[in-house]
Amino acid sequence: MAQRRLVREVSPFSAGALWTVLRALPPGWASHAMGRLARAVGPRVLRFRNMKENLRAAFPERAEDEVDRLARGVCENIGRVVGELAHLDDIGFGRRAAAVTYAGEEHLAPALDRPAVFVGAHTSNWEVNAFLFGRLPRPVYVVYSTVGHALIDRLILRARTETGCIYVEKAKAVRMVMEAMGKGHCVAMLVDQRVASGLEVDFFGRPTVVTNLPARLAIRFSCPIIPVETQRLASARFLVTCHPPLLADGRLPLDEQARDLTQRMSTVIEEMIRRDPSAWFCAKRRWKKVRVSAAPDRQHGL
Repeated sequence: MAQRRLVREVSPFSAGALWTVLRALPPGWASHAMGRLARAVGPRVLRFRNMKENLRAAFPERAEDEVDRLARGVCENIGRVVGELAHLDDIGFGRRAAAVTYAGEEHLAPALDRPAVFVGAHTSNWEVNAFLFGRLPRPVYVVYSTVGHALIDRLILRARTETGCIYVEKAKAVRMVMEAMGKGHCVAMLVDQRVASGLEVDFFGRPTVVTNLPARLAIRFSCPIIPVETQRLASARFLVTCHPPLLADGRLPLDEQARDLTQRMSTVIEEMIRRDPSAWFCAKRRWKKVRVSAAPDRQHGL
């Protein structure tokens, strides 16, 4: 938990001053500067060991020097995300040489007249995904986690409101997500990180416990899971791609439907990460031993 302790120790003055400086810079400069800084100091202050362990596990064919290079790229990407968060509005609305390009928008069609569950991974700047959701004619509830620092969390949440989405803290999300989908709204969440319980599926060739909440929601509300991917094209310039919807196979028993849908979702998420491993935020140990559930995810009340 050293990274969270480091965040908590940042003074409100320092956090506010950094945010002000980043806002004053052009978006591309802020992204580049923070990326260079994080690449230089990240191996000493971020969870560099965890990053390398995760990358070794996911890419066992990579040599150790390549794993080290990828992990330094992960540090750089984290820094870029910080620099870009201060300009989330500029990025989403194409101001100050920042921009978002969209692809696969035809796959949004199912979400135009019924609920949908959007899923993604912590790759590139995952916060940019939400601008795609903001283009929908119905509310989208985005599940997020705090970073553990009151001022930083407020600054980030204020930046996120520019996307037009409704943000729900992960610890309080279950009831609000269920109510939102019951009203015909959509939800979005990132599903590549370690979870306390779920279903065991194949992820990077390893048995891995993955949240089955998206699958349970999709089955319960008869709606699709729609994977969304963000790729950084240059500093503060992105491509957001909407992938084909994933639907439950109604020919299978309910538990098998959830497992099958969770496996297909995880395969798409793995493909996103494989496209650019250095852009994967993998500071948390992904393959730590966790409880495996073959039954519905009671943790989420489904």
